[in-house]
Amino acid sequence: MYDGTIVVLAERPGLHGDAYYIRKSNYGLNVQVNFDQNVLTYLANEFLQIGNTPSNLCICDFSHGLTGSAHDAAAFQHTMAVVHPELLFEGEEFAWTDSAYAVTSHTIPVHKHPASLDPANMLFDRIMSSLCVRSKHCMGALKGQFQCLHGLQVSINSNLEHRRALRWITVAIILHNLIIDVEGAGSTMQFLGEHGPYNEHEDRRDRDLPTGDDDIEGEAKHCQLVTELIAYGSN
Repeated sequence: MYDGTIVVLAERPGLHGDAYYIRKSNYGLNVQVNFDQNVLTYLANEFLQIGNTPSNLCICDFSHGLTGSAHDAAAFQHTMAVVHPELLFEGEEFAWTDSAYAVTSHTIPVHKHPASLDPANMLFDRIMSSLCVRSKHCMGALKGQFQCLHGLQVSINSNLEHRRALRWITVAIILHNLIIDVEGAGSTMQFLGEHGPYNEHEDRRDRDLPTGDDDIEGEAKHCQLVTELIAYGSN
């Protein structure tokens, strides 16, 4: 599952400050994150309604460098899923995304309007949109346990200082994965309350915009997955 988040800066950068501008008169950096989720177990749990799906909240891929004004779909172009998909995907594998991303053979989002009004697509979106909640848990665990990601105390007045700010984010992600590896996923869950869905919404501007970049192969795969999901549920 890929999703985007904003790391808020403590002050307006002196270098092209307007490019960092986000909602609520804040400034920030765009970060794209891919987290680990057992989707097959997730689907079984959703259809059988046997409870929450476990996720270790481990971050498998990330990309940063663009400013907060960049749309998630543009920032996503710098992730491994786009730059080196052969290293991340095998055969028919793909990543789930939310509706802010384009439909391709490697990225399958929930449907945009008006396709989202189709009953079959509505069921598909209802099941898959819960994965987006898991991604918010991942963001909350990451940002909740590292105070530096609540308001990064780095003055950005040069390209070097911009890269320095990115290193803080990189180190936080590395430590996040190390903590999960050593102490288990439960060690990060306690921080969800420190940065919940409301906080994440406040950090982000509205990114659910049409991208216009959907390709034919991706749309065909999208339709195929909807059909397979309906068949899976009927069994």
